[in-house]
Amino acid sequence: MTEQDVQRQTAKELEDTGHRIEAKIRGEIGKLAGAEPTDDWDAIGEKIEDKIRVELADLAGTGTDADWKEIGERLEGRTKEAVGKWAGAEPDDEWETVGRKMESKIKAALRGWLNAEEPAEQE
Repeated sequence: MTEQDVQRQTAKELEDTGHRIEAKIRGEIGKLAGAEPTDDWDAIGEKIEDKIRVELADLAGTGTDADWKEIGERLEGRTKEAVGKWAGAEPDDEWETVGRKMESKIKAALRGWLNAEEPAEQE
């Protein structure tokens, strides 16, 4: 066997080992996702995405069949409602208005804190 033959054989062995490792990893991740052992990475990715979407939909209260748009809109609405309440915004205020009201509230609080502090006495 020539040096070139040995190099080709070694390269083939490494390639085969790489394929076996990739198949093992894909199989293990696939199991976690509920995929079939023969599923490719695309199918595994779809199953993982579906599991994440279902969990987020449940947390958002949209129902597990909701799509990403509906989930996002619900989460944004809840976030804006919570932040808006703190800032004194109305439920139908846009984010720009909520942001301005937040800024005003923070500035007022800072002014109050700064005015409430007495200067340190000089000795």
